[in-house]
Amino acid sequence: MSVPRLGSWGIHNSLLPRYRGGSPLVWAIINGEKIVGSTVFRLTKGTDDGPVLFQVQLPLDERVGIGEALTHLNNLIVEELPNKWSLILDGHVVTQSQNHENATYCGQRIEDDGRIDWTRNSREVHNFIRAQTHPYPCAFSTLNGQKIRIRSAVLVGDVYLSTPGQVLKRSSQGVIVGCGEATAISIQEVEFEGKVIPAARAIKSNSDRLR
Repeated sequence: MSVPRLGSWGIHNSLLPRYRGGSPLVWAIINGEKIVGSTVFRLTKGTDDGPVLFQVQLPLDERVGIGEALTHLNNLIVEELPNKWSLILDGHVVTQSQNHENATYCGQRIEDDGRIDWTRNSREVHNFIRAQTHPYPCAFSTLNGQKIRIRSAVLVGDVYLSTPGQVLKRSSQGVIVGCGEATAISIQEVEFEGKVIPAARAIKSNSDRLR
């Protein structure tokens, strides 16, 4: 079995050694990280634990979804990679060992992990939604037994006393849904019955309940 002379290299969408494993950027956004990043590193037998060639960082506004974050991170990697790659080819590459004591790990995610828990407060629900929006399958709930995928949502500042998942208000600007801790979120756009539509076209009644 031949071994690449200059080693094997990979890109991992986290600031290693944090978020090793599966779906690192999803987990980082779910956790409300204010800064995310990507790491170019040498592949080893371990889980994302090889020496680091370089990292890029991205301050993350809470309005940014995972698709936009991925685009920005990819652009930052593309800008930096040619210079570092030439060092590898010239044999002058310098890497930095990871501090394994600071490592955290992510579990692999499946589609069912995208179900929204409306008992969480609105900020947690909002992070959960933007962490999995397009081009990912999207966080989802069910409406009258049918799956409804949430493409976009915004935080609501008012205090709402409600049952989690209760539809509180409908308008052309969005559908306000109750969350835990007397908070609420406004759903803007959804995927429902194979179409991407405004939330109010899918959620048609204040008596509806998302589950």
